[in-house]
Amino acid sequence: MNRFFLLFMMMAFTTSIVNAQSCEPDPTLPDSVVISPLPYTDAFPTDGIQDTACVNGYFETVLNFNIPATYEFNGNTLNLSYVAIAESGGINNLPASFGYVCNPPNCQFLGDTTGCLVIYGTATEDEIGQYDLTMSATLNVAGLNIPQVLPGAVVDGNYFLFIQPEGSPNCTIVDVIDAPVDVNFSIVNSPNPTDGYTEFVITTEESGLFDFTIHDFLGKEVMNKKINTFIGKNTISFDASGLSSGMYIYTLRKGKDAVSGKLLVARQ
Repeated sequence: MNRFFLLFMMMAFTTSIVNAQSCEPDPTLPDSVVISPLPYTDAFPTDGIQDTACVNGYFETVLNFNIPATYEFNGNTLNLSYVAIAESGGINNLPASFGYVCNPPNCQFLGDTTGCLVIYGTATEDEIGQYDLTMSATLNVAGLNIPQVLPGAVVDGNYFLFIQPEGSPNCTIVDVIDAPVDVNFSIVNSPNPTDGYTEFVITTEESGLFDFTIHDFLGKEVMNKKINTFIGKNTISFDASGLSSGMYIYTLRKGKDAVSGKLLVARQ
């Protein structure tokens, strides 16, 4: 599979994720917007996290940051060196099945730059409900570290994450790439996300030899294997512990036919 085709497939199912479960900062944000989307308020109910998570469905949503060059502190305008969020545990009230990653990966957003953060996960039944998310951040201003809680320190409002039962009509689910209707084989994997071993299950109506590949989001091949399958379900155990945290594309191919899906490697 060539790199162009991989990038085309990835653009077909996401507009934000571009590199190993990361995101592309929005360069069009005006200087007056520090975080996008803005938090939910009664006056602006269309702001905040509009996507809704669904039990047993993989979910992700993106926050964009537009870090200013200066910060007002005690009546003085000082240079803002960076805003930092811990790489883990920096989002308060986040359900246990969820995590996040940043661009830049260390979650340290330099002054006068843009960045973004992806919240992702697969909710469980006992996590149904509403979660008021906040971020514990550190502002480094003229060498002084100032702790802040977002969004309150920047703008009023809330980032509510809603988790609803499986099959609810308004849930946002990011799943495998749709297969062509005339392909008589499929592939899924579980657990997903994983921090180690995961199992790929191939279901096929014909036996034979398949090509199985895994690529990162830049199109770099990290695995290429021939799979000899039988009619019905075939299981492949895969150790992802050697892969960096991030999103990967796996593809099962036979001749001109191919199906693909997403594998998320996530470590706490």
